[in-house]
Amino acid sequence: MKRSGFENYRLVYSHLWKTYGQSWYIRSAFLIRFASRVFKLVVLPVLVSQMIANITQSDFDGARSLLVMYVAGSLVITLLTPLGGYVAILGENPVYAKSMRMYFQKLVNVDIHFFNSSQAGYITAATRQYSDNTLLMTRSLYGRYMNTVLSILLPIIVIIKVNYIIGLSIIALSIVQVAYLLWASIRIAPLRTISREHYKKTSGFISDAVSNILAIKSSAQEVKSSEKVGMLMQKESNAFLKRYISQAQLVLPRELITTFFLAIVFIITVNMASSGTIGVAGVVLVMTYVLTILTGLYVLSDDIDQHDDFVDKILPAFEVLDRENIVHDPDEPREFSDIKGCVVLRDIEFSYKEENSNTVVFKHLNIIIPAGQKIGVVGLSGAGKSTLAKLLLRFDDIDSGSITVDDIDIRDVLQADLRRQIAYVPQEPLLFHSTIKENVLLSKPDANDKEVAAAIKSAHAAGFIEQ
Repeated sequence: MKRSGFENYRLVYSHLWKTYGQSWYIRSAFLIRFASRVFKLVVLPVLVSQMIANITQSDFDGARSLLVMYVAGSLVITLLTPLGGYVAILGENPVYAKSMRMYFQKLVNVDIHFFNSSQAGYITAATRQYSDNTLLMTRSLYGRYMNTVLSILLPIIVIIKVNYIIGLSIIALSIVQVAYLLWASIRIAPLRTISREHYKKTSGFISDAVSNILAIKSSAQEVKSSEKVGMLMQKESNAFLKRYISQAQLVLPRELITTFFLAIVFIITVNMASSGTIGVAGVVLVMTYVLTILTGLYVLSDDIDQHDDFVDKILPAFEVLDRENIVHDPDEPREFSDIKGCVVLRDIEFSYKEENSNTVVFKHLNIIIPAGQKIGVVGLSGAGKSTLAKLLLRFDDIDSGSITVDDIDIRDVLQADLRRQIAYVPQEPLLFHSTIKENVLLSKPDANDKEVAAAIKSAHAAGFIEQ
C-alpha cells in the first residue's frame, strides 16, 4: 500500500511511542538530556556574554562571580551527560530485546503465502533493519536530533529577549530553511524507495544463491550467478548515485538562502549596535547564537537525511506487523489430543486466488483415510499432491467442504495443535545450522536424550551420524 511521506512518519513514530516511548527510563533520559542542553545552550552562553560585558566595564568582581557560576554550570553538564546515557541504556536494552522477540513472533506466525512471495534474504535483512534502526532512531531522537532542534530554538528565544527585530529576522531564516529542507526530503523520497528496492533484489538473490548452492554448482552456474550479482550491484550503485547527486543539487539553493539571511541579520545587528540600541553583551550574544543557529541548520539537513533513511529502513517491517492473515485460529478452539488419525476430506473445493483469475486445484474431492492406514498419492507435476498436504496442515483454507481428523474439523482447532499431531517431511531437505540434537528437538523441544535417540533410530539416521 502506497503512503505519503507524512503518513510514513506517523506510522513509524506511533510504533516508536508504543515500544520505546513506554519506557520510563527512556523518558527520564530525554528529560536529563534536555536539561543538559538548556544549560549548555542558554545558561553558559548568557554567563559568558555577561562576563565580557563586565570586563569591558572594568567590573572584574562581577566577572569573577560569573566565572564561578560558569564553572558550576559546566560541572552540572559534565554530570548530566553520562547520567543520561546510563539511564537510556537501562531502558533501551529490554525494549530492544522485547520488540525483536515480538516482531519475530509475528513473522513466524504470518501465513505461508508471505514467505512464498518474498525473498528470504530480504526478509532477514528487513528483520535486522527493523530492530537496529528503531533503536538507532530512538537514540537519535533524544540525542542528536534534540540537540539540533534545541540549538536552533533556544538561541532564537534568547535573541528575541535581547532584540525582537533581530529575533524575527532569524525566525524567518529558520522557517524558510526548514521548509526548504522538508521539501527537498519529500523530493528525494522516491529515489530513496528505488534504492531500497534494488537493495531488496540484490540481497534476495544472494540469499537464494547461498540457499541453493548445490543447484548452482551442479549446473556449473557459478560464473553466471556472479555476473548477475555484479549486474544487480551496478543497478543498486546507480540508484544510490542518482539519489546523492539529486541531494547535492539541492544544496546550492540552501546555501544561497543562508548567505542572504545571514547578511541581513549581521547588518541589522551592526546598525543597532552603532546606534546604541543593544550593548556589547547583546552583540556578543547575538553573534554567538547566530553561528550556533547556522550550525544547527546545517546539521539539520544531515539529520533529516539520516532520519528519513531510518524511516525507510523501518517501513518494510510493517508488511509483517500490519499484515492480516488469511488463515485464522478459531475464537473458541476445540481440544485436539489423543488423536487416532482418521482423516476425511468431504466434498472439498480449493483454488489458488490470483490477481485476475483463480486456478482450480480440487473440485468435489472426497477421500477417507482410516487411522493407521498407509497410502500414497501419485500424479503429474502440478496435479495437487503438495497442495493436498498443505491443506491437511492448514497452510491454506479450503473454499468449501470440510477436512476432519477423528470427526473434528481442522478449522475448529488451533493451527499449532493440529500441526503437532502431524509428521511432515517436505520434498526438499530441511536442516537448521545448529547441532543434530537441536534439529531433532525442533518439533518436541522438551524431549529427553532417550527420546532423541529413539527418533534418530526410527529415521535410520544413526549410522551416518555416528560416522
